[in-house]
Amino acid sequence: MAKYIFLFFLWIVGFAYGCGDSETSVNDDIPVSKAPTSIKLPHLISDNMVLQQNSKVILWGEATPKCTVTISASWIKQDIVVNVDGKGQWQASIMTPAGGPETQTLSFDDGASAPLIVRNILIGEVWICSGQSNMEMPLGGWEGCPVDNMEEAVTNADKHSEIRMLTVERNSATVSQNELKGDWLVASSGQVKRFSAVAYYFALELQEKLNVPVGLVVAAWGGSDIESWLPGGDKYNGMLYPCHKYAAKGFLWYQGESNVWKWYEYQKNMKELVKSWRSLWEGSLGTGENMPFYYAEIAPYALPEDNGATGIVSALLREVQYEVQKEIMPAGMVCTNDLVALLEENQIHPANKKGVGMRLAHLALNQTYEHGEIISASPSFEGMCMEDGRVLLTFKNVGGGWMDIDKNSVLQNFELSDGKTLVDGCYVFYPASDISFGDGDVVTVSSDKVAAPKYIRYCFRNFMLGYMRNKAGLPLIPFRGESNIGGTYMVEVESGTSSGTSVALSDNPYASGERLLTNFYGDARLNLNLVVEEEGLYELSVYYMSEVDAAVRIQVNGGVQQNLNCSASGSWWNKLQCAGMTVTLLKGENTIVITPEANGGPNLDKVNVVKIERK
Repeated sequence: MAKYIFLFFLWIVGFAYGCGDSETSVNDDIPVSKAPTSIKLPHLISDNMVLQQNSKVILWGEATPKCTVTISASWIKQDIVVNVDGKGQWQASIMTPAGGPETQTLSFDDGASAPLIVRNILIGEVWICSGQSNMEMPLGGWEGCPVDNMEEAVTNADKHSEIRMLTVERNSATVSQNELKGDWLVASSGQVKRFSAVAYYFALELQEKLNVPVGLVVAAWGGSDIESWLPGGDKYNGMLYPCHKYAAKGFLWYQGESNVWKWYEYQKNMKELVKSWRSLWEGSLGTGENMPFYYAEIAPYALPEDNGATGIVSALLREVQYEVQKEIMPAGMVCTNDLVALLEENQIHPANKKGVGMRLAHLALNQTYEHGEIISASPSFEGMCMEDGRVLLTFKNVGGGWMDIDKNSVLQNFELSDGKTLVDGCYVFYPASDISFGDGDVVTVSSDKVAAPKYIRYCFRNFMLGYMRNKAGLPLIPFRGESNIGGTYMVEVESGTSSGTSVALSDNPYASGERLLTNFYGDARLNLNLVVEEEGLYELSVYYMSEVDAAVRIQVNGGVQQNLNCSASGSWWNKLQCAGMTVTLLKGENTIVITPEANGGPNLDKVNVVKIERK
């Protein structure tokens, strides 16, 4: 009897240690059963995951407070022991090797229960993919929204088991969440229909060229605006923030359709989004500051609330999408205006997701992975000049020249205006009637209805398919331009959040021309150095766009500031001219400083300075 009491005492002592040796038994023939593990891992750290190669990655989770967790990785010999804090939280970092097809495991042991094993891990490249419905759209499509070549992709999916994807379940939250819901899935014929189509095609191209596994974390929500993905936004809190400890190479973004009506705010929001996401990963991993950010231009779509195909509000957002990339480098935008069929005019979810994913992959391969042989940059507008009623255009990234082009189709892409004919307050544009291709990247365009063109634009409509491509098959990015007759004044923003581009003289030597200055508020300022031929009185007025009443302050040659009121124009793209004020200008150079009124200024479009003739 004493023997059994002694054995029972030994069993109690072994159990009481909790975090100690869980293999204690009364004899070698009768092992003691393991208790359920106290270790809990986030969904991101689970079977089938992909870890970023050649990196310090973070592993984290929960366990019994004040205990220790021993982590064993199949690719390193030495275990890692980490302490669990008083709240039951633990975190450790571990280096990963170069990627490859070999499957790996991770073991997490609290010493009191059976180790928790994570299996079928691959080491490779990881990307965070986000946005709204065109990023979320699965390879299997939606009702009435198929994906091109879906059957082929499904048939071949079993060959691509080194592609893994975790789709973050939708979650809207008012405060930042530490956990998400979602499972890592292996690409297979049975699973791939659930994968984001754009992200999957991105991974296919990346995996083929780099010959390493690719992991994708997709956090997207159809209909979401960019504001919801900014710090404090409900999608940021519930879906993006829980991912920030997970090491990744970069970000993919496909969003903007829900922001066309506030296109004038998109540049500011995009800069904030990229900066905040990079900062979030930087704070966790120390590697986020230069994470690349590649994104897709919103596709052509006949927005019914804006005159269908012929409106331009979507084109205004695309213009901002293109312009912002130089402010968020390393970054790049893929053009989509040739990846939509004519029959998809009223379809906001185009079927060609392969083209978008491939172009995003080519940006990453060229810029991030330094595959210089892969051409990834679309042709873009560089400059223009006038010659005998024709517009001579120059472009960047034309490379080996233009592909063979159907002239009649391309003529519809270009529209010209003389800057004088107005209908409902907007300039009238006419299609080009002739186009010719000169040496290098020079293209000459004219219209038989516009004798002296001032403005030109290309595919600058809600829905207009582009037909100009370079010989790499990449489309010309939509643009608008103006002739700078008489010289150019530069908009200088000394501080604040505003950003500006050139303000050009028109053919009236005393009137400056067209270019929108957005986000004109706070301590922003616009400096114009205007040269006039004679001293005298001039009428100064401002063309602007504003949904609300606003005002600007005008200061000429260091004199007293005067307020200039700008009544609401009804919508952001209706252009109005405010009531002018009389100013005295000196012969030669004059300095005109424009600042926003306390409550904010309008979006400035043009500053007119016209000589007042004496009678």
